[in-house]
Amino acid sequence: MDQLDKPLKLKIGDQEVILDSENMTFNEATLNEFIQKEHAFYDHFGRAAVNLEALYDVRKSEYEQIRESRFDQFKTEASCSDKLASARAESDDEVVKAKQKMIAAKRNHKLVQQHLRAWDKAHDNALNLAYNLRKEMDKLGVNIKDKEMENRVNDVLGK
Repeated sequence: MDQLDKPLKLKIGDQEVILDSENMTFNEATLNEFIQKEHAFYDHFGRAAVNLEALYDVRKSEYEQIRESRFDQFKTEASCSDKLASARAESDDEVVKAKQKMIAAKRNHKLVQQHLRAWDKAHDNALNLAYNLRKEMDKLGVNIKDKEMENRVNDVLGK
């Protein structure tokens, strides 16, 4: 089981993808920087999701190929019934390993998908915070506003 407070490292071939929710944290002072950089994270994890989906498809194909090969082997060489050949094929060590690899690839793909959903939520939260900051500044009036903060908020809101 994964520890929720620690970054999760996933391998995609020779690349490593790190799912770290700490990158999604921001406050009033770091809001502008967060919004400017979040697209790069989203792009990175989107590409990782595509690569992991492709890896899952490859693992699934390998599993099916090995399983069918073992099924045919048990069916023809051992003269087993379909059910017995299927049961033997499913319990074959090579088939079990291929199935485990397929399940691991599917899990990693789902983890990246969920991480992307978390980035969507963080983006929504950042926009809400920017909106609320702007409204708060409007209520305070022109004399109290910090011009630097006002410029930051305007940059975030595109004004």
